[in-house]
Amino acid sequence: MKRYFFSFLMRGEAERMIFEVAEQEQIRLSACLETFDPSQTIGFFGFDSTDGQSVHLNLAELQVARQLWEPIWISREAEEYEGGVKLKFRDRPEIFDEFVEPEDCMTLVEGLADESTLFVTFVDGDGEEYVFAKPHLIWAIVPTKYLQGN
Repeated sequence: MKRYFFSFLMRGEAERMIFEVAEQEQIRLSACLETFDPSQTIGFFGFDSTDGQSVHLNLAELQVARQLWEPIWISREAEEYEGGVKLKFRDRPEIFDEFVEPEDCMTLVEGLADESTLFVTFVDGDGEEYVFAKPHLIWAIVPTKYLQGN
């Protein structure tokens, strides 16, 4: 039995991002990267980590993707992600990190998946509208538990 991981280097990011994932997510990433054409679409690859993060990466900002594995010698329970929505934008040092209601998290993720729109709109935890241009988003992390059942 193995544990599977993604390791990503994104444009403008000093640190690599590492997530433990299910085996089928590695298969999906390979298929997605083989067919991605940045001239045709603003492409986001979304996956769920084993600790409860729903991660969405702008493939045009991806520099290196590694698919890693290690044998499972000792069973470890992953701690569930308890943070809010995190958004990282190109050329911005800060990370948008705020609570967003579950239904608004779904609106955010659906906006990323909609290839016909340039902008994503959702409501933040204070009830204020937040609009951003998808090409400038490097990555987004949303609590998976807010997306389950949708």
